[in-house]
Amino acid sequence: MKKRIENARNMWGVVDEVLIKYEPVITIRPPFMRQVALLRNAITVMDRAALVKIKELEGIAEDKNMLELKAAEKADYVGNILQAYALDHEDHELYRAMMFSTYDIVDMRDTLGFDRMMDVYQKAYRLRNELMEYGLTTVDLDALEAAAQAFKAKTAAPRSAIVERSMATDDVDTAYHLAGKALHSMDKMIDTFTKESPALVAAYKKARIMVDLGGGGDSSAADDTEK
Repeated sequence: MKKRIENARNMWGVVDEVLIKYEPVITIRPPFMRQVALLRNAITVMDRAALVKIKELEGIAEDKNMLELKAAEKADYVGNILQAYALDHEDHELYRAMMFSTYDIVDMRDTLGFDRMMDVYQKAYRLRNELMEYGLTTVDLDALEAAAQAFKAKTAAPRSAIVERSMATDDVDTAYHLAGKALHSMDKMIDTFTKESPALVAAYKKARIMVDLGGGGDSSAADDTEK
C-alpha cells in the first residue's frame, strides 16, 4: 500500500503539471475544475502529512531522556547538600527523604520524577539561607528548577508525536482516496476537451499512466478507489 500511495502521489504531480500548462483551456469546464481543486487539495494534504510522518520519534524521546537526566543530576546534587544539613541537625525525616540517587529519579515514571525534583527544590528553597554554608547557591536552586521545568515541558512530546503521526497517516489515506475519485471523474470528462485542445487530452492521458517502479506494471490511481 505504501508503495502504491507513493507512486500515486508522484503521478498526481505529473497530472497537475499538465493541468497547470493547460489552465486556460480547462477553466471553461467548471465541473472539471472542481475535480482539479479536489486533486490539488489532496496533494497539499499528502505533502503536509508526509512531512509529519518522517519525524524521528527516537530523537524526540532522546531529548526528553537527556533533559530528565540533567534535572535528576541537579536534584541529586541539591539532595546531597540537604542530607548533610539533615545529618548535622538530626532531622531524620529530611535525611531519609533525600536518600536517592540520580538514577532512582530517572527510573521513576515521568510525573513522579518531576514531583521528586520539585520536592527537593522546595525543601532546599525553604532552607536556602542555612544551606549557604554547605555550598548551596541561588544559582544551584535556579538551575534545578529550570531543569525540572524543561523536563516537564518535554514529557508529553513523544506521545504527542505518535498521535500526530497517526493523524497524518489517516490524512494520507483520505487524500489518496479523494484524489483517486477526483481523477476518476476527470477521466470521464477529459474527452470533452478534444475539440478545444487535443494536445491537452493526449498529455493528460499520458500523465495518467502510473509506472510502478518496483516492477509491478502500470495501473490507475482511480482503480483502487472505485472497487
